[in-house]
Amino acid sequence: MEPLTKAETLPCRRAAHECKPFSLSWAGPHARVFLLDQNVNDGVGERSVNLPGIATVFWSFLGILVLSLPDAALSDSPGGLLSVTFDDASRSQYEIGLSHAKEFGIRGTLFVVTRGCDDAAKEDAQARADHEATSEKDEVYRPSTWSMTWDEVRLFRDAGWEIGSHTHTHPHLPELDDAAVMEEMETALERIQAETGLTPVSFSPPYGDFSQRTLRLAMARHDYHLLGLGHLNGGQNPIDAVDPTQIDRLGVYTHTDAVSICGEIARAAEEENWLILMFHGFSEGEPGEYEIRADTFREILACAHDLEDRGHLRIAPIAEAAHLIESAP
Repeated sequence: MEPLTKAETLPCRRAAHECKPFSLSWAGPHARVFLLDQNVNDGVGERSVNLPGIATVFWSFLGILVLSLPDAALSDSPGGLLSVTFDDASRSQYEIGLSHAKEFGIRGTLFVVTRGCDDAAKEDAQARADHEATSEKDEVYRPSTWSMTWDEVRLFRDAGWEIGSHTHTHPHLPELDDAAVMEEMETALERIQAETGLTPVSFSPPYGDFSQRTLRLAMARHDYHLLGLGHLNGGQNPIDAVDPTQIDRLGVYTHTDAVSICGEIARAAEEENWLILMFHGFSEGEPGEYEIRADTFREILACAHDLEDRGHLRIAPIAEAAHLIESAP
């Protein structure tokens, strides 16, 4: 298909602006189109454009992501914050998530279930030994454990990610007595410290399940307590009113589309919110429960990276973002 190269000069409707020739080319697969005119809105008004309608058509039929990011609305704003979080330390987060995040220079927070990593390390060591004993020399060993090994968690650390706690065995904390809750938290802290040299300050309760009692116990051992269901404010935390005991997150799941998440990222930039996204797993093919497609994740990261490049957003792990907020004048 030949590119559209015809240049046209449009009549100026605004005296303060000079209209210049422009050219159009075909957008490639999974391209992102940013509409920067102030008249792009909900389609109300003589010269308005219906963005939701455009986004649906472009995304459904062409795989092109359309966002309205009015420069005039954002240029005088210090912008928002975005944090990317992975819960559980699943293998797909290492094999797919980390590589995509590194491609865009994005660092986040990995919440580790420590027994999962302990078990994975043992299973992986045995599987490697069996592979070396029975396989041909040129046959590449591929880990098959569901959880990451500690070696892989350390690669997140080395890439600048924060390592947070997601307990030792991933239980429903409100169902446990105080002693059992403390054992879950303290064992996780000890294992993460022993394996990474880091002391976790951020905590994510399994299933997003907590009570005032478990919250109190968590805050005695951590600085930040993350929510998991987006029930408080859909993951949009106003920067001037962040409560470290209830930092909300927006879950990104199987049927979540990149358009809606990119819209939330743009909203965080415009409204000066701290948006926190929660991911559980990724798939190159049909996603399973709690997973999203790898290309969807990449598109979300691309939106965030574009906004950060333009100075409208800062992307940081949980503790780092919280420190930015706490140190702001």
